[in-house]
Amino acid sequence: MRQIHRHALALGLVLAPSACGGDPEPQFEADPSPAPSEVTSSAPAKEAWEEKSPEGAVAFAEHWTATFSEAFQTGETGELESISSDTCQTCTTFIELVREVYEGGGSITGQPWQLRSPAWVESEDGVIVTGKMRIPGQVISRSGQEPSRAEATSERYIFTIEWQGGAWQAARLVRET
Repeated sequence: MRQIHRHALALGLVLAPSACGGDPEPQFEADPSPAPSEVTSSAPAKEAWEEKSPEGAVAFAEHWTATFSEAFQTGETGELESISSDTCQTCTTFIELVREVYEGGGSITGQPWQLRSPAWVESEDGVIVTGKMRIPGQVISRSGQEPSRAEATSERYIFTIEWQGGAWQAARLVRET
């Protein structure tokens, strides 16, 4: 009971000045603004593959490979198309294969491709990224047909990566022979 009286007394002391001709409403101090070091940016951090640098181009080649792998596993090619130039014939062939299989009621299964030991060199066309592509075994199932199996392999690929409109794009992709 005493605790209730203490709270009532404290509340009365806070409200008393406003009842005696002070400000009609209690005034509260605004929270101080955060110090400049506490201010956080609302812009998301850029991914490594979004940076215009040779290292960004290498990260982009790895990102392209992961995006391709996701497209063949899901049938969704939109992201792959957005990061592949119209001039990339291999990219277009891969996109068309994925579309044809999935639109026909089929599927592609297998582990994701991986670009290993990538290296880069600058060229007048952009940045050339080379690396050994680990291609796990794949199974392509087309509606009404026996599934076709591709054996696992490891092949060297060469990406020509160009900076277009503020982003990297795969301009050319070839298997080194």
